[in-house]
Amino acid sequence: MPEMSLSDRAQSELRQIVTHYSAAEAEVVREFLSRPHEADEYLDVLLRQAGREIHAACSMTRALRMLDNLEDSVDRYALYDQMERMADEVKHYCLIADIAEEIAGRKLGQQELLKYWVFAVYDPMVPEDKLYNPRLPEANRYLGVSRELMDKIGWDRGRPLTRMAEGGGGGAFEEAARHGSNPFEVRFAEVMGRIFADEVHHGPETVAGYVEHFVHSDSDLDEAKLWLTRFLSQHLRIRNEIYHNPLSPDRLAAIDTEKLHQ
Repeated sequence: MPEMSLSDRAQSELRQIVTHYSAAEAEVVREFLSRPHEADEYLDVLLRQAGREIHAACSMTRALRMLDNLEDSVDRYALYDQMERMADEVKHYCLIADIAEEIAGRKLGQQELLKYWVFAVYDPMVPEDKLYNPRLPEANRYLGVSRELMDKIGWDRGRPLTRMAEGGGGGAFEEAARHGSNPFEVRFAEVMGRIFADEVHHGPETVAGYVEHFVHSDSDLDEAKLWLTRFLSQHLRIRNEIYHNPLSPDRLAAIDTEKLHQ
């Protein structure tokens, strides 16, 4: 049997990392939905997820800067990709906010709908007070990891790497779309299914492009695997935080250990 090329091996190994943590994020959702919850608990989960989606609107300033350099230092499809991702995330926010208001039985104001605003990845162009949220310690830790990466290898290489981790591999959304034992789950499943259809393109499907552009040696692959694992490990903890921590610290540690031994 011929030896795999570096490209094929890199794609396989990076996708294995995404698949492992995607399954773990599905476990978070499955555990949360395995027990009944009060309406205010469902509402809080929705607001936590909404806060991660709406932050993308702040990227409009980055898109405007890209527009200034279009066809010069900025490729037309890079601008298109930026704006498409922004539109998807704002759409996701709208879908989740709609359910939140249905659960609450009233129109929710900015202070309620945006109370969990937090950036999904460190962006050096965004003011610090827009990035973090004191209510979400695990999300803040994730920003710390991404900031460390951007400081080390820069935005142009670092941002494509973090995109492989977007949505945590999509497992949480796919799992939520399978449930329907009560009215909340039915409505939630509908929206999560729509988000999953978008998120599967945001994360796992970027692996091949990342490998093509950035993995040219075994050391490049080792570095990418290290960072992707760090990102997805912390992203799992964000997912657990969103769903009120259904997985224990010991279970989270075991999931990390399982990946190391694969």
